[in-house]
Amino acid sequence: MLFSHHPYYDMPSPSPLDRFPRRSLVFRHRLVIRITETTKDNLMVSVSSPQTGLADVCAPILRALPEWFGREEANQHYIAFIEDNPTLLATVDSHPAGFLTLAQHYPESAEIYVMGVLPDQHRSGIGRALVAAAEAYLKAKGTRFLQVKTLGAAHPDAGYQRTRLFYLGVGFTPLEEFEDLWGDIPALQLIKYLG
Repeated sequence: MLFSHHPYYDMPSPSPLDRFPRRSLVFRHRLVIRITETTKDNLMVSVSSPQTGLADVCAPILRALPEWFGREEANQHYIAFIEDNPTLLATVDSHPAGFLTLAQHYPESAEIYVMGVLPDQHRSGIGRALVAAAEAYLKAKGTRFLQVKTLGAAHPDAGYQRTRLFYLGVGFTPLEEFEDLWGDIPALQLIKYLG
């Protein structure tokens, strides 16, 4: 494992990123600011530190995923949220390939508010890299719980079945399915303890 540290922080600390092979980390004030790793498909993926102002970069990724983000009203809400909230951006060969936007509800809890990876990059490790980077960032800030909401199993949708399997695969646990949180669309809340 390759580590590249900020001069003031020479010791690597265990993190969710330890399960990924070949990566370099750069730390600043104990927060991950850049992650570069090789995925299972031998893609060189860089994940930026969370930043605001990325709506223009992330909107095309949302629009490339109509099976998940097919309602324009919801997309406009997500784009506005991305602009104003911490967003991690994954790039492959310097091209945006995925993003993850966080909502920090309380110092000890946060939410993956919206996340997307380009369809041709699905199952390549980019989503896992984004979640691992978000977890490392949040843990460094002292956040203990991470949640995500997605379409519940009560609604039979193959795309969202893969989404639920993805979150289970990165360590989330189903907590509750709400029948009326999103109107008549069932919402499944999943949670993960970060430590």
